[in-house]
Amino acid sequence: MKAGHVILGDWGTTALRLYLVDAKGLLIDSLGGPGVSKVKGNCESLFLELCAPWLKRYSIKRALLSGMVGSTLGWRLADYIVAPVDLHGLADQLLSIETNGINIQIVPGVRALNPFNYNDVMRGEEVQVLGAMALSPALVRGEHWLCLPGTHSKWVRLVDGRLDTFFTLPIGELFDLLRNHSTLLMATDVDNFFSEQFDSGVALARSGDCLAQLFQLRSRAVLKEIDQVQQQQLLSGLLIGSDIAIATQKMASAFSGKNPLTIIAGYPLSKYYQRVADMFEIQTQCIDGDVVSLSGLQAIEKQAGQAQ
Repeated sequence: MKAGHVILGDWGTTALRLYLVDAKGLLIDSLGGPGVSKVKGNCESLFLELCAPWLKRYSIKRALLSGMVGSTLGWRLADYIVAPVDLHGLADQLLSIETNGINIQIVPGVRALNPFNYNDVMRGEEVQVLGAMALSPALVRGEHWLCLPGTHSKWVRLVDGRLDTFFTLPIGELFDLLRNHSTLLMATDVDNFFSEQFDSGVALARSGDCLAQLFQLRSRAVLKEIDQVQQQQLLSGLLIGSDIAIATQKMASAFSGKNPLTIIAGYPLSKYYQRVADMFEIQTQCIDGDVVSLSGLQAIEKQAGQAQ
């Protein structure tokens, strides 16, 4: 990187994570903030407000942001690049914005014709995939499938280090909608989703009739067979189980090879997915989502800085 501190950021739909790194790429500080869905078009003012302490203390001329900040909901639209694609080329297609003497660069998203034969899109996950390859070099050789759980779970196929295709299942969004905006269950805090009900939900998902099983969230609670915590544990098992069941049904051959499924997520979500994958007899490896986001952003920033 060139001299001076740089701000790196993953700005998604529901959350923002900013990192301050020095000229050597060392992490100096980090902070969080609201996602673009809560900012309502005020990305520039919020960015400057959150970063004000850093801007006063350090000489910062550049920032690199990824995720939904580059969507129509965000700061400025950064167009999609088309898969199959070498993600190491992301640095060549950054969208630049000038604000308060800072060059803000936004990473483009990726689109692809997915295995379900419709055009799919992602923003932010492409940076995590790039970071995962930097942290786990084995991913650049041969075929690998990566699972990135979240609001919209992404299943990504890598072939010799190139993002070949991917598909999306809105698992996190469905959980939120059913938990907070439906009559099927009552929302309550849950400290641990691992339970007999969670495993039961996974087993029901493996049977392939998840939709037919959803109403039992209400009927069994009305009949006092399960309580509010167990409702959510059952729902979580049903949805995560369905996520992996759909992927294995669509990509059966991909999970019978020698390469493990790579799960990119934070704790405890990574452990929930790993537990379900074990129940499906799928070998896995887990990589922390925040770690790969920073790694991917640093890789792009390094390339972009060298090009300037």
